[in-house]
Amino acid sequence: MIIILKLFCCTGGALKGCAEQLQSPPEDTIFTLRMIVGVMTAKLHLQGIGSLKAKRSIVKSLIGRLQSRFNISISEVDHNDSKTSAVIGISIAANEAGFIDSQLDVVISFMRRDGRFYLGQIERETFNA
Repeated sequence: MIIILKLFCCTGGALKGCAEQLQSPPEDTIFTLRMIVGVMTAKLHLQGIGSLKAKRSIVKSLIGRLQSRFNISISEVDHNDSKTSAVIGISIAANEAGFIDSQLDVVISFMRRDGRFYLGQIERETFNA
């Protein structure tokens, strides 16, 4: 999926979506922005966890570390009431599919190096036309 936003240079040189203000803007004042979205889910298997509080501590810590290092959107999306597993969902928006793929690869490597859980099934997709 590619989302295209057209911006026009209007009064004062400011960029804004103002098609209603300009009947036919000059061709050189139109900018096209392309957005590609990458999404991934990853299942975490936690061993030796005795309570939901301990599990949530690990998941919350992982989410915080990933958000701060990689500037991604991330949340626990499934297995919320299980002590031994969690599923996290991750999304990244960019203008190049290659950047999204490389960022998701680095995120996976980072999670695999974390010794607090085993990284299970991973599903990922990039929405691109």
